[in-house]
Amino acid sequence: MIGLFFENGPLRVTEDMKLARQAIHWADEYSVLFIDQPVGTGYSYVTRRSDEDDQVVTDKATLHKIHEALRSELRHDQEKEERFFASHINRDLPFKSEADRLHKEQLLEGEDPLFHNGYVKDQRAVVQDLLVFLDQFYERYPEQQTRELYLAGESYAGKYIPALAYGILESNKGRRHQHSSQDEDNKVVAVPEQFVIPLKGIALGNSLTDPASQVQIHADHAFYLGLVTKKQADRMRTLQTMSVQEAEKGRFVASNEHRLAVFETFKNATGGLNWYDIRKGSVANDWSRMETFLNTPSVKDSLNVFGPRKAFLEAQGVPANEIERIEKGREQTKYNKDPVVIKTMAGDIMKSTAWMVSELLQNNIKVLAFQGVFDFRDGVAGSQTWLDELDWAKQEEFLESERELWIRQGQLAGFITRVPGLAKVVVLGAGHLAPMDQPTASLELIRGLVQGFEEMKLKKQGEHIQLQQHII
Repeated sequence: MIGLFFENGPLRVTEDMKLARQAIHWADEYSVLFIDQPVGTGYSYVTRRSDEDDQVVTDKATLHKIHEALRSELRHDQEKEERFFASHINRDLPFKSEADRLHKEQLLEGEDPLFHNGYVKDQRAVVQDLLVFLDQFYERYPEQQTRELYLAGESYAGKYIPALAYGILESNKGRRHQHSSQDEDNKVVAVPEQFVIPLKGIALGNSLTDPASQVQIHADHAFYLGLVTKKQADRMRTLQTMSVQEAEKGRFVASNEHRLAVFETFKNATGGLNWYDIRKGSVANDWSRMETFLNTPSVKDSLNVFGPRKAFLEAQGVPANEIERIEKGREQTKYNKDPVVIKTMAGDIMKSTAWMVSELLQNNIKVLAFQGVFDFRDGVAGSQTWLDELDWAKQEEFLESERELWIRQGQLAGFITRVPGLAKVVVLGAGHLAPMDQPTASLELIRGLVQGFEEMKLKKQGEHIQLQQHII
């Protein structure tokens, strides 16, 4: 919903809790579908035991038991993963390539998706839920089956989006083949070919895609920006090294704990600097107006949260006790960010999906990776390594291609490195939420992904360019 109301959606929430049109948004040119996921985010919930229970557990004793059970389960998962790595990995080969091979092997062997009391624990579980959603979406809106599909996401979606796209490719393999069966007279009957999901490209904005390589840049990034001292940077480097070492053993929960310690060190050293946009100082991003709006009874009623609205139910002759149950459920359902979601995914965070991006490129799925220069959390430099190590036919051409200057309305908007199929973009004047900071520029990038970048004003470095006196 942050994307919908603050970045690329057609609506925003005003100070008086009304909806107003955004001047610039992606829905001006494309049909856009926003998905709050995984389960436990937004209005969705998994902790309600019955209709009488609130979906958010607040009792401290109950919360402690839930968290202890989860920690125990995650430790067990880590021990299992560590044994798998120890017995399968080739220590003579680079960790990244071996880790990618093992993660792919786990997927291809059909290892079951991981869940905990309904919460997802890994990308396999995320993809399983999203594929069910997509099948139901296309069944409900069959006219969309002929439209090209592009997936876009930001931050941790740098893992969600490649995983879903890869899951679509794998799912489509089975959908493309004609099947046959026998009728009652033992005659072979052709079964119509299943609908193939029309995936064409993905966009990754300020993404966390290859955490083990991205975590290694934070200390240098902070030090050279003047945000930490040399001693503080050294402490961050030590934690970064520990994070990578744990990941190399398959100890991904422990690896993430060290990664979080890197950010905690940065936070303490900088006085709580906003790591999503260092221009903001210690002022945090504030989504409270959106959250208040989405928890307004009239809004939940309009959105049919938990079930159809009362007037519709009454018109359909639904019994009063059932209407009362739905109304109570709607009242109890809150738009919230369940902290158990991220806790449950602790073993997934440090796993890479960069290899999936390579697979997508190999299958002619277009990829756009763009990042705002003022983002510390998932900044430009952190993504350089994994983008430079992708494995596909045009990678050498990509590495040798000259970066172009992106000019908009006489101003320098950013830098683009591209070959057919892949574009890496540095967005000036933007932080972690690039579409919020630079909405027009971000729309232009999406247009470039879909239609090609030929219409954008790009100049080779070294060419004479007449610019205005200021840079956005």
